[in-house]
Amino acid sequence: MAKNQAMALALVRRQPVRRIQGHVGDPWVRHPIIAISKREAKREIMKTTLEHLLVAMLIAVSLQTHAQGFVYDQQSTNPPSTLGDYLDIQPSPLTQSFTPVLSAIGFVQFELWDVPNSVNNGATVYVNLWSGSPNIHSATLLGSTTPVYMPAGFGSIFAGVTNFYFALAIALTPGETYYLQPVVQSGDNPFDIWDPGNTYPDGQLYDNGLPGQPSVDLWFREGVVVPEPTTLTFAGLSCILAYAFKRRSKLFIPQPPVNWDSEHQCSYHQQTQTKT
Repeated sequence: MAKNQAMALALVRRQPVRRIQGHVGDPWVRHPIIAISKREAKREIMKTTLEHLLVAMLIAVSLQTHAQGFVYDQQSTNPPSTLGDYLDIQPSPLTQSFTPVLSAIGFVQFELWDVPNSVNNGATVYVNLWSGSPNIHSATLLGSTTPVYMPAGFGSIFAGVTNFYFALAIALTPGETYYLQPVVQSGDNPFDIWDPGNTYPDGQLYDNGLPGQPSVDLWFREGVVVPEPTTLTFAGLSCILAYAFKRRSKLFIPQPPVNWDSEHQCSYHQQTQTKT
């Protein structure tokens, strides 16, 4: 009898590990057999790896999403000052100098105002970027922003802060002086721009190439645009996440048998008849 029990126990231990119904008190199984097959161990490792990968991807997407927007380089005041005056953009060219720290520029912000009792058609405005001189007749044009239309009465109720974008970021040399020129392409005349006084230490306003007396500045901000994730990027992330969740749903941790004895020992029933 003892020999048969030993043979049965040996058969149980040679069987592949699988979930089978256990019976407490089987005569030849009195010790716990706690084992995990190589396949199940590999699945457990894959599950942990995928969980970490999902967390990392979600953090990366979150950081990328929250990073979208503007990176400001130079600005006169923040927010726009309530003290100052409006200046007519037409007819003399106004140029605001600035000294960048970043090596590129992608956008400019100005505060504009449609003067009441003008033609009331609004105006279309863009911004030129110059180098070499505040006088546009002897300066080098580096680029222009996309024109922006502002309706009649623009800036009368709320501050008319407007974003002007360059189609592509323009390379700059940090520490060099550059000049921003607002231009009314069409629309009401006069169309004005905000001057908060002498608020920017690294540049000043020029009127037709001549510095203002006393020195003043336009309200402005400039910097670079943080690109938004492309549709392809989101599609790729979505596919990866969908695949990861699908794989994760197939993974499992091996569970102990249903029946446990009083000493928390699991027992397995070998459904093999032994010849007596």
